[in-house]
Amino acid sequence: MDGQFLEIYNETINDLLGKGEFDKKKHEIKHDKSGTRVTDVNVMPLPSPAYVTSLLRVANSRRTVAAP
Repeated sequence: MDGQFLEIYNETINDLLGKGEFDKKKHEIKHDKSGTRVTDVNVMPLPSPAYVTSLLRVANSRRTVAAP
């Protein structure tokens, strides 16, 4: 099984599993006969529940949060 973690913030798609603090690539949503996908995102193998948990922690730490 594979997974990815994306965020849409201010009409921008961010790959939260990309390299560095933020992935600066321009991502687009594409629709074709095989389905809907987002371009240039990291897709990670998910070999165990523990690994999923660690990826979720990393991705969550990279989310954009508005200042209070």
